[in-house]
Amino acid sequence: VSEEKKGYRYTSSGDGYDALVNSGGKNEFVTITSIDSSSASYQTVDAVSDRLNMEFTSMQEKVSKLPDSVTVWNNNKKEKTVVSDPATRTYRIVLVLPEKTTEDYKDIVKQAISHLQERNPDAVISVDIKEGYGALPSK
Repeated sequence: VSEEKKGYRYTSSGDGYDALVNSGGKNEFVTITSIDSSSASYQTVDAVSDRLNMEFTSMQEKVSKLPDSVTVWNNNKKEKTVVSDPATRTYRIVLVLPEKTTEDYKDIVKQAISHLQERNPDAVISVDIKEGYGALPSK
C-alpha cells in the first residue's frame, strides 16, 4: 500500500480509503489491496469477487459518512482539506498481484471484477490490476 500511495497527490491513513483523486473534476476514492494468487482461499472467481466486494463495501460505507470537506495528506506530508461532493463520489480499487502472476489467474480476477460491478450497479467502481513489489517465494 505504501509503495502504491506514492503515486497519489492526496492520501489518507483512515476513513476507508488510501487516496483521493480530485484533479480534472474527479471525486474518486481509492483503496489499495493485494491478493496472494497462490492462496487456496482465492482460486475461484467467486472467492476473488467476494474479496473485492468486501473491500468495496467497506470503503463505500466509511466514505459515505465523510462530510463535504475531507482532510487528506498531500505529497509534502501536510494536512490539507479538499472538497468532495458526496453526490459525485466514485470508487477505485487498486489490486496488486505478485510479480509473474499467470494469465489464467488474471482472467479469474477480470471475471471477478465484472461480478463486482454487476453486484453494485448503482456505484461507479473501477479496478486497476497491478503486478509488482516482489514475487511470491517459490514453494
